[in-house]
This record gives sequence, C-alpha cells and structure tokens, in this order.
Amino acid sequence: NLLRGCFAVYLFFAICAPGFVLLGAVARPALFAAPPAGRLAAAFFCGAALWHGALLVLGFLDLYIYPAAAALAVAAVALAAGMLRSTLAELGGEAAALWRDVRTPLGAGRAVFAAGVAAAALLLFTVKGLYPAGGHDYYNHYHGYYEAVIRTHGLWPNEAWYQFYYSKGMGLFFLATLLTDPLAPSLVTCCFAIAAAVALFLTVERMAIGATLWPWAAVAAFLVLYAYTPGRGVYMGSGGWGDFEKPHEIGAAFVVAVLWLCVALHGARGAERRLWFAVAAGCIFIVAAIELATVLLLGLFALVLTAAALLRRRFGEARAFFGLGIAGGFGLAGVLCLNYLATGLPSDQFALEAWPWANVQKLAGWGALPEAVGLMGGLKSLRAQSLPLLSGAFASFCHEVLRLDLLNPLMINIALFAPLLAAAAVLRRRRPPPQDTAPLWVLGSFFLALAAVAAAAGRAQPISFFRLTSFCLPATIAFAACGWLYIAPALRFARLDAAVRLALPVILLVAVLFAFVSHRAAPVRQVLSNAIVFATGQISIRDAYGRQQGWPGRQPWGGIFPGTLGAWQTAGPGTRIWSMHLGAYCMLPHCRSETFFSFILSPRLLDVLAASAEGERDILHREGLDYFFYTTAMDLNDILPLTQAFAPERIADYVGIKWSDGTSYLLTWLGPGVEPLTAEWVARYKQAVETAPYQPRSFPLALMLNLRQQLQGNPTWGRDLTLPGID
Repeated sequence: NLLRGCFAVYLFFAICAPGFVLLGAVARPALFAAPPAGRLAAAFFCGAALWHGALLVLGFLDLYIYPAAAALAVAAVALAAGMLRSTLAELGGEAAALWRDVRTPLGAGRAVFAAGVAAAALLLFTVKGLYPAGGHDYYNHYHGYYEAVIRTHGLWPNEAWYQFYYSKGMGLFFLATLLTDPLAPSLVTCCFAIAAAVALFLTVERMAIGATLWPWAAVAAFLVLYAYTPGRGVYMGSGGWGDFEKPHEIGAAFVVAVLWLCVALHGARGAERRLWFAVAAGCIFIVAAIELATVLLLGLFALVLTAAALLRRRFGEARAFFGLGIAGGFGLAGVLCLNYLATGLPSDQFALEAWPWANVQKLAGWGALPEAVGLMGGLKSLRAQSLPLLSGAFASFCHEVLRLDLLNPLMINIALFAPLLAAAAVLRRRRPPPQDTAPLWVLGSFFLALAAVAAAAGRAQPISFFRLTSFCLPATIAFAACGWLYIAPALRFARLDAAVRLALPVILLVAVLFAFVSHRAAPVRQVLSNAIVFATGQISIRDAYGRQQGWPGRQPWGGIFPGTLGAWQTAGPGTRIWSMHLGAYCMLPHCRSETFFSFILSPRLLDVLAASAEGERDILHREGLDYFFYTTAMDLNDILPLTQAFAPERIADYVGIKWSDGTSYLLTWLGPGVEPLTAEWVARYKQAVETAPYQPRSFPLALMLNLRQQLQGNPTWGRDLTLPGID
C-alpha cells in the first residue's frame, strides 16, 4: 500500500506531463502567468484528455501490453521531472508563506484549514483509493470487462458486451492496471479527485473580495463527503454512488474542470483565452469517450453559456463557449461512429432510436444481437415507467441529484439561502461591488442545463442518472460557497461581511460534517476501521473484499461469495465459469465468472436456444464453456434452464457435479470424475427455476426463436427485422 501511494503520486505528475507540453506550445506566456495551482490543474486535465485519446488509439491497435505501458510511463515521468520543477517550487513557496503567516488569526485559520484539507485527502485516499470495493455492478461486469481488455490486449468488442459502450475510453485505468494490478482504477480516480478539488478551490476563490476561508471550507467538505457516499432510500439500496472503480467519477472530475475553465474564460483574452479554451475543449471532447450522457450535458451547458454571453454582448466569450459546444459535438459524433463501425450500433442507450439503421450482421457476428434486442425491450419498459415531470417524485429525485441531503446545512437551509441570494441581487443592482461574479452565473447556467437533461432523460433511469451526477457534490458546494460570497458585500456592514467570509464557512462546515457523521456514525466507523486495518497491512486483499460491511447495497459476503472459491480453485484461474446467480461474486485473481445479460453466453446463443442437448453441449464446449456455477444460497437468475441440456427434466442426463461444498456446485458435462445429479438435487433445482423472480421467466424465448428464423434471410439492417412488442 505504501508503494501504491507512491505510484499514485508519480501517476499524477505523469498525467500532467503531456498537458504541460501542449499548453506550452499553445500559450506558454499565459500558462506561466497563471497561478501555480491553476497551472497544475490545467496541465493535469489537458494531459488526462491527451492520455485518454492516445490510449484509445493504442487499445484498438491491441497494444495494451506491459512493455508499451512501461515505456509510456517512464517517458512521461521523465518529462514531468523537468516540466514541473518550477511549478512545484512555486507551490512550495506558497506553502512556506502560509506557514510564516500562521501567527496572525487569519493565517492560523488558513493553516488549520490547509491541515484539515490534507487530512481529508488522506482519508479519501485510504477509504476509496486503497481499499478494494466497487459494489454490485463493479463485481458483476465492470471488473470483468477490464479483465477482458487486459487479457486480449485491446479494446475490440468482447464478451462483456455493453461495457464496450461505457468503459472503452478508460485508458488510464488500463495503463495503471498494466503497470500495477487490478486495484489500480481507484488510484487513478484518486488523482482525478485531487485535481477536481484544486479546480473547486480556484472556482470559489475567484468570487472572493478580500480574505476568506470559503475556498478551503469548500474543498474540505468535498473531500470528506466524497469519502463515504451511501445515498438515501432506493439509491442506498442500489449501492449508493461515488465508486472509484467506475468511469462515472472520472467523468465527474472532467465536469468540475469544465466548470472552472468556463469561469476562467470569462474576461480572458488573447493567449489567456487560448490557454483555457484548449484545456476545456480537450476535456469536453474526450468526455464523449467516457460518458455519453455527460458530453450531452456539457454540450447543452456550452450553448446556454453562449446564449448568455450573446445577451451580454460579450461576443469573444460567446465564440469560445460555442467552440466548446462544437468540440463536444465532434467528440460525440466520433464516439458514435466508432461504436457503429465496431459493433453495428452507435450506442446501447440510443438503441431504440438507432435500430432501423443498426447493422444486424455485425451485431450477429459479434454475438450480441439477442442481447441488443433484449435491451431494447428493457429500455422501452424503463421509459414507460419514467417519473412524472410535475410530481413530488421528480422533485425528490432532483433533491437527491443535487446532493441536498448532504449539503442543505451548507446553505443553513435552501429555503433561506435562495431568498437571501435573490435579495442580495436586488440590493447589488444599485451599487454593485467590484466582484467577479462569473463563478455564480456559470454554475447557475450549469444547473439550468442539468435540469433540462434530468427532465428529458434522467427520469427514465433515475438510479443510473443519480450515480452519473456525482459531479453535483462539488458543483453544489461551489454554488453554496459562491452564493455566500455574493451575499456578503450586499450586507453593507463590515463586520457582517467579515463574518460571512471568515466565520460562517467554519460554522457551516462543522454543521455539514456533524450532520453527515451523526446520521451515519455506525457505518462510517465500520468503513473507516476496515480501511485503516487494510492500509496498514493487517488484512489481505481477499479479506478486504470480504469486509464490505458499512457500504450500502452490499451482500454479507462482500465481493467474494464463499462458494465461488472452491469453484475457482477447481476450474483453475482464467477458465470461464458461467454463474446462474447475479450475487455470486468472484473477485479472485483471474476468476472469469460471467452472468446473464452482462456477458455473452455464446456468440451462437440463438442456435443454443434451438439446439438439441447434444448440439448445445458441442457448441458451448467448442467456445470453451464447460463449467457452470449453481448455489441454493440465492435466487437463480439465468436463461440456461430454457435450453435442452439444462432444462430441469433433462439436466441429469447431460450435466454432473465437479465440485461442491454441499450448498454450491460447480457443474460440468457428464464424464469421468463427474458426480451424477441425484433426483433430490434435480427436484430442488426445478423448484429454484420455477420460483426465480426474474430469469428465466422474463426471457422472450419465442421472440428469440423467431429472430433466429428471420436471420436465415440474411437481413442487413434493423428495419429488416420484425420484433413484436419492441417495434
């Protein structure tokens, strides 16, 4: 863990290196005229965009191999050593000045806050950077996709089919994994979280008139609250949010960066405008490869800023903001075209709209055609169940998306804060103070765009949208801090102004943290205790995956279901095991546990469904699938019982037990060394199939068999198929 911490530091500066090179070429005077923290953040996010773009290309060249990763990393670290020396020296000088100023009350306050921010960053790194976690989705399919990419050395579509649309752009995850181990994604996300914290600090600081503690309070609140993110209600039951192993948090950091950079573009001219525009355009362009929904949000946000700038007759800024929208549009178009060329479908989320032009032959060749058809049925159902726009449920959804359950105390109360902000706007119209209000109106424009996206798309998939919008934590914190800094000058009393700038951030930060901990004391203690004993080497990685108590939506066994251990040992690392259960996680080294819908059972699934038991066995055996996991400890959720070889009335004729602990079973084809199934076992299996809550009863078998018949006519496009209930 100590070495992993050192690796994270090196990784941060390696990410910055290409950013410094490009920005130095674009606007060198403006780059070195910027404050060192701003220079570092700009280099980081520009470098991150360049890394992700370059690694996307390398992935499609099948160059995800250790020699290539090591060569790139060594070159970047060597480059960073020279490029960052002056910036780090300036940051060290600012830290020394902060320490020298500790004798004054304000200096002491800043020093205390700086120490608190450092402690909060260490807390975040310990709890989320080091500790093995991730939750159901990560255990079930994200990790399997990452492993498949590393195993095949490239990004071409693989068995974790829909993850291609979501995670192929996570180049730094793959680079770090090649250099270290499969726990590396959380270290990458930690680097992005620190960079986002710097961007948050700079955004709030720009609103300040005179000395203030609000930037420090904002960063401290962000880092502490980001360390434990359970959510509430249905969102808690679904696993919370803020998992560092997923792409959402990388996308969230890019959003925070774009907000800060749009603030920086306000009033910038010449080389300075080129500097901030280059970074922002790179961020918004590459976000399309990380989160499609995020680039749509940022594109709409850029258009809102363009309209606002035109209304204020700031034509240079309007051109810059419109250029950001164009950059996002090019990124979106590029990713959709790439998806289409590689898979035959531009996006799984746009499957219904794009289906008439879907390349059926390419989808069928990949093996994902049945899954894509099933996905469209699921999307149609989700849209039919969308939250009503004018309803209490949608209002509650917006409240959760903005993380107001956490951040309401930071505004004292939103019902008080909003009128105060409106009153301050009225009072300031008569005698506006010399304050840069760009952060406030940029954030306001962002929330306007977010509201439109939530109303148009978020209502259909509220849980997924809630996870996607983890950027609302720093964005709402920034809005609250900037709002108080906007209110302070309107008070017209020096002592009240100073109290809002210096005392209020301390009081409200304490209130936020007290409310956060008091409502979650027991799970916070549990999570923190587990993180500390793991960080100090007292428990193993396997034990840590088993200790997921305190995190929401976790199973008692954490990331390793006890029965999968024996199955993994028997089948051997790297061997495919098809699990009939969604919760039978197998976070063991090279454990290829695959489940229905997240993974392609067989590229010839339609043939498997129609084949005889012998034909099914031959197909699956040729594809390397000979092991199947079944347990009586949880509900069955699979389509294998619909096939001839695994139908309850015939399974004993073709399948037997290779290993068992009495509750869990590793099944394989009958043969030497395989124990036959007993009548009692088959009876229990039959009951499990009949009482399964979702699959196989929900699977559209008749539709799939009809689809197989239609494919015999060699259709080319989606519109050539008839899909009853979906068309």
